[in-house]
Amino acid sequence: MAKPNHETNKTNPRSCHRQQPHSFLLHLQQNPSILRSLTTGRFSLCKTLFTHMPNPNIFDYNSIITSYTTNSQFHKLFFLFNKMLNTNIRPNSHTFTTLVKACVSLSSLEQVFTLSMKLGNSSDVYFVSSVINAFSKHSAIHLARQVFDESSNRNVVCWTSLVIGYCSCGSVKEARDVFDKMPQRNEASYSAMVSGYVRNGFFSEGVQWGSFGECS
Repeated sequence: MAKPNHETNKTNPRSCHRQQPHSFLLHLQQNPSILRSLTTGRFSLCKTLFTHMPNPNIFDYNSIITSYTTNSQFHKLFFLFNKMLNTNIRPNSHTFTTLVKACVSLSSLEQVFTLSMKLGNSSDVYFVSSVINAFSKHSAIHLARQVFDESSNRNVVCWTSLVIGYCSCGSVKEARDVFDKMPQRNEASYSAMVSGYVRNGFFSEGVQWGSFGECS
């Protein structure tokens, strides 16, 4: 008699979708992590699974929103986000961090940021950093600085993001001023300042600060 193959008992996202729809959906309900495991490489299947989920939670929504962002389906992403709000599921900082990266216009970015503030996400440093980066990319460095100044919790990532933002807008003097005021710095901070000098044509300063950063 052949020995049982225990490998067949393991959850396999690639083989699950070959089951009958009813049995697979039941399997999905019992193993919600399957959806999150599919978001990186099986976009079509991921959408189908999410559509048939009876009661998706915030983690499921975050997974599918991330998948839409990865596949540049931005207009559908915001439709999905509105659907989430209509079902009374409260977005968290991860949701808004993903949405910020998907904003293709300054107006949409401002709307997402305003809503996130109303829901109390100003203390999440990674969200704040993402917003600073996003405003800077839209050449709205004054808004990036406002977000930074009004944030109640700023770490080295937030400070470095503002340095990068000023440098990307050609405001090297302001970037240096922020850099000098940083309560702590890391390798990324020095790299941001050096790159900012070089990118804006201050080559001697870039070389000098590059050597200084290596010695620090």
